[in-house]
Amino acid sequence: MKYNIYIFISSFLFLSCKEKPICCFVYDTIIYIQFKDSIGRDLLDQTKVFAYKFDSMKHYFLSNSIKKEVFYGTADFPKQMYLTKTTDSTNRLTFFPETMNRRDGINTYYDYLTLNSTDEDTIKCEMLTNSSSITIKKIWYNDSLVYTKGIQPSMYFIITK
Repeated sequence: MKYNIYIFISSFLFLSCKEKPICCFVYDTIIYIQFKDSIGRDLLDQTKVFAYKFDSMKHYFLSNSIKKEVFYGTADFPKQMYLTKTTDSTNRLTFFPETMNRRDGINTYYDYLTLNSTDEDTIKCEMLTNSSSITIKKIWYNDSLVYTKGIQPSMYFIITK
């Protein structure tokens, strides 16, 4: 009887120590952008006449040297972006770079944000992709480096127009 208990406990410990399978895909690609003008006004405040209108904004990505519009009609956020208010009531754009054509390794991808009929910005992202994750390593906004993983605490930045 005494040995049966030891066998039971040993079996339990052995079976419970199995390595757990990877359960989740890490998707670390959300960018937060706030737009202000030179005097500090919120350019995403949809109630203001001077603001960029979200309904007019478009998101494009580069695929095989061809610019394609991002629009998934059945998605919660068809343009892969949406507006939110911060705790201080400032508006910010939550932006998801296109990752559909990703390749394993460290690669650079280009997205284009059309804010209105005359203002289009380039968002270049260096991403690390593997079988279990996509992570942004660096972000350039209109050729200015605005984020480096490990140096800035988050992918949140303010663009002055």
